[in-house]
Amino acid sequence: MLRRRAFVRRSRKGNLVTVVREHYLRDDIGSGLTLSSSSTSSSDVRVWLGDPLQDAVSDTQAYYLLPDSQVALDHVDLLEHKSVRHVILLQSVLDAVQTQDRDVYTRLRALVEAEPTRFFYVFSNEHHRETYVERIPGESETKRLSRALRTAALWYQQQVESPRRILILSNSADELQQAKQNGLFAQTVHEYASSRQAEVPNLLDVVGLPSDETEVVIDGALQAQLLSAQRSEADQLPAEHLTEEEVEAGFRDGSLVRGVYHSSDEDPFSGYVVVHSSLRTRSRRLLRAPRTVGDLSLGKVASNQEKMNESEAQYEQLLVRGARLLNRALDTDVVAVRVLPREQWLRPANALAAELDQRAEVSEDADADGAYCEPEPTGCVVAVLRRNWRPYTGCLLPPEDSPSEADTQQQFDDGSGSGQALKKHKKTIGKAASVSVSASVSASRTTGKETAPEAEDQEDRPRELLFVSRDRHIPRIRVRVHSPAKLLGRVLVVRVDRWDRSSPLPCGHYVRDLGPVGDRETETLAVLVQHGIRYEPFSKKVLACLPPKPPQPPHKSTASASSSAPPFQPSEVPVTAELLETRTDLRGLCVLSIDPPGCTDIDDALHARVLPSGRLEVGVHIADVTHYLKPDTAMDQEAAARGSSVYLCDRRIDMLPSLLGTDLCSLHGGVTRLAFSVIWELDADTAEVLAVRFAKSVIRSRHAYTYVAAQQVIDDASRTDEVATSLRVLQRAADLLKEARHRRGALTLASPEIRFRTDEETRDPIDVELSDHVETHSLVEEFMLLANVSVGQQILRVFPNCALLRRHPAPPLSRFDQLVQAAGRAGVSLNVSNSKELCASLDTATMRENEYFNTLLRIMTTRCMTQAVYFCSGSLSPDEYLHYGLAAPVYTHFTSPIRRYADVIVHRLLAASLNILPLPTGLSRESVVRRLSNGLNRCHRMAQHAGRSSVQLFTRVYFRNHPAECCHAHVLAVRRDGVQVLVPKYGIEGAVRLQHWTYDPELHTLVSPLGDRTLRLFEHVDVVVTVRDTPCGDEMLLSLASSSSSSSSSFSSSDSKKVSSSSSASISKAASSGSQSILSKRTGAGGDDAESLADGPPLSKKARGKKA
Repeated sequence: MLRRRAFVRRSRKGNLVTVVREHYLRDDIGSGLTLSSSSTSSSDVRVWLGDPLQDAVSDTQAYYLLPDSQVALDHVDLLEHKSVRHVILLQSVLDAVQTQDRDVYTRLRALVEAEPTRFFYVFSNEHHRETYVERIPGESETKRLSRALRTAALWYQQQVESPRRILILSNSADELQQAKQNGLFAQTVHEYASSRQAEVPNLLDVVGLPSDETEVVIDGALQAQLLSAQRSEADQLPAEHLTEEEVEAGFRDGSLVRGVYHSSDEDPFSGYVVVHSSLRTRSRRLLRAPRTVGDLSLGKVASNQEKMNESEAQYEQLLVRGARLLNRALDTDVVAVRVLPREQWLRPANALAAELDQRAEVSEDADADGAYCEPEPTGCVVAVLRRNWRPYTGCLLPPEDSPSEADTQQQFDDGSGSGQALKKHKKTIGKAASVSVSASVSASRTTGKETAPEAEDQEDRPRELLFVSRDRHIPRIRVRVHSPAKLLGRVLVVRVDRWDRSSPLPCGHYVRDLGPVGDRETETLAVLVQHGIRYEPFSKKVLACLPPKPPQPPHKSTASASSSAPPFQPSEVPVTAELLETRTDLRGLCVLSIDPPGCTDIDDALHARVLPSGRLEVGVHIADVTHYLKPDTAMDQEAAARGSSVYLCDRRIDMLPSLLGTDLCSLHGGVTRLAFSVIWELDADTAEVLAVRFAKSVIRSRHAYTYVAAQQVIDDASRTDEVATSLRVLQRAADLLKEARHRRGALTLASPEIRFRTDEETRDPIDVELSDHVETHSLVEEFMLLANVSVGQQILRVFPNCALLRRHPAPPLSRFDQLVQAAGRAGVSLNVSNSKELCASLDTATMRENEYFNTLLRIMTTRCMTQAVYFCSGSLSPDEYLHYGLAAPVYTHFTSPIRRYADVIVHRLLAASLNILPLPTGLSRESVVRRLSNGLNRCHRMAQHAGRSSVQLFTRVYFRNHPAECCHAHVLAVRRDGVQVLVPKYGIEGAVRLQHWTYDPELHTLVSPLGDRTLRLFEHVDVVVTVRDTPCGDEMLLSLASSSSSSSSSFSSSDSKKVSSSSSASISKAASSGSQSILSKRTGAGGDDAESLADGPPLSKKARGKKA
């Protein structure tokens, strides 16, 4: 049976195009069931769904589960639970999930493909003649999908043999009612989990809190928060989110703006909504794709919505401070915001972050800080357009360690002191008791009266505790668990389910237990999970895409008799005459690579020579990963999902299988490799690019040098061989290129490298080594930058609408205000009008009595920068392509395809631009490239944060074994309750809390209680570093060495954004080096893109090392 639809639409060029879609309906699509004897279908020859009667504890529980799309989205953790089997996934449900959340869709497909014993089956109901549902005129797509679910359930119910039944899982009251009217069996997920409680006790924990707050034992401190919120006046609660029509109207008339909320490091209830131009172009798609229950489904927006309204043009970011103004938004949520009148603007908080186990999710009164700065444009969140919730790792807070009610009395404070209205409603409630509020909590909401807790035994009822996330940007989460004793002291994974208007905190559910708190393997796993890193071994499908391993060349073993394994020997890539027909043979050139010690994933190599004309020929040769990584294969899809290799202190999570990443693609010395080469002719006196060409090539690297070894060759005057000459030519040209970049306004940042020496058995860090920056670091960096610029220009010229580029937006001048004021107090004038003037100002900013002053100033400059991001060229105007930090009009990533999927895409675009290979399907479409860039930005950001968190973990381990060590530090910021300091020796940043010190907002200083000491910005101090145990894990403490009795500090190891996030003090991924007993971390720009000023630490060559 064939259904045919034709419609007309307008193309991008404005032409009318007729589109014909054919929809085939069939009779022979299998159900996946064990058929009854009355069935006449012959297509169901295999049993995909198994027999639930064999697993059920009773005949009444022999269910085939049929979840709706919202259950699949919100409760994928339930579907992934090992006890849940025999699940029918309708194609209509999967299509809806794919539209709204591709991550959840991927997880569901993995259940179908990788869990055959779980019996998940995809039924193509949209193509079956008896289950396809045509959309009725005027019917919404949501209603049609609901009807399709019931139609498929009725059809399935006719196929199954009693006592087996079809069970619809839905949390929609309307859907449940409709199902029952049709004679179908339907339950909510909570009802389903409750029915299996005797069989699977922890299944309710995975489901989370029900919306009706059924009987639950609540921790005393949490009870105080709930009761105080219920007793407060209605006007003190966060406002209801606006309706679809109201939000649309607000966007049209300019009264509302849209942006992404980013909470501060100090308080999850305070931060900024960044209004960005890219959000305006994506607004329609965001509004059509609600992620969770309670989010807005805002439909289509008028065409003029994409135009910048008055508010968006005037404000690039808005301060949001206090729970009322935040209105239940979480970090990275896309929100709609109303700009408050100027008289209601607030000042940002000026306090240090609270300690890990003591922080309260409140915002202080605005007047507490004094007039340390002017009020900033302030907004109020009126709607959440898209929830960006993800799994969070952390620990449950024991009842005896829960915060007192005083810590939470301002939970609904809007930052202007209105939270004082809540104080009169407080009632003293002991924090140590765990009492049952059960129905009394719900009753007090409607009656306003408190009912006494029931005195019955509470052990059989679930208990609700507070979950403290390792991410400081997330408030505490209410979590219901049935066996808290088993979960206390464990690192857990929790997901947020919802955030009710009447609740001061979001509600979530427990997903999995990672292991004991403090165990290094557990903590490392928590880092990977927290940042969404795909760390599982590559699947058989992926490994099946690998080419056969070539034979290894003859190589004399250098391993000693006691060695447990022979040294790694790279394979020789066979070169055939057919291959050479499509490639340039460069094996006769003096090609060499320069990398950190022990690096095995070598992306790049270089060559240089003087031509007879006197010009210089310089080549950058990049591993030709795309020769092996074919588009749309399982390996390509996995690499795209991973997005980037992730470098931790003790391991590397590869983007590609090791056969490619560390062997066939890696440009080892002495073996033949396939490469993609960029070759320039440069002026010998100025290094100006006179000509450039691109070619697929065959190379044979003469040698794989370390940075230090290459520098030694350059400095050895007795070396006059071809290798030494080539290195010196490269060094001279790199110096000229660097000077030219600086003249254009590229920012220069310091790059000291710090390495941990570790115990070879325990892998614990035992010592710290400082490594000086050598010139060969800049040598490699300059030519990688030049290659990225040249390739970016080439793909943009050929593909102006779909080139994958990288931009670093110029930061708003307002971001530099505090930096300019701070520098002014130190007698230094900064010109921040553009990058060129800023670069010149930083170069001349010195302080005679403080040699580290210039570095500190560059660190603070980095804090003012925006984030560098990937983007599709067709989505922005050319004047927005600028990379501010590099002073490059066009820039991309080409030089690291082994470890970055963005570079793989650029390789394919470059090959297509040269007519070497056709452009893969999809890359010619702007929407596809834009979606890829968004995913790559997320992967790139998460990989960086994971690397920093791993460094923090090893730093804690080091100081746990070296307690009370006194270190030199420098003051980076002065707050009213302490100072933020940087410890250069370890590259760590932390807060020193100072009790009873007096804060002077005009001079921006802190004066000791006796008046004998004053702390100001940039000042040198000595601090003592210790590590203390908390219920949530180890926490690093900093205190002033000279006044330990009056100062305390917390440097939270869980804060992925706190450890040296700047380029000159930021910690990059730690990497093994040499004998695998060195873990290196670096503080600064460098590597192959010098983008740490905008990105934090890049995955640079400087910090790469062996895979653990």
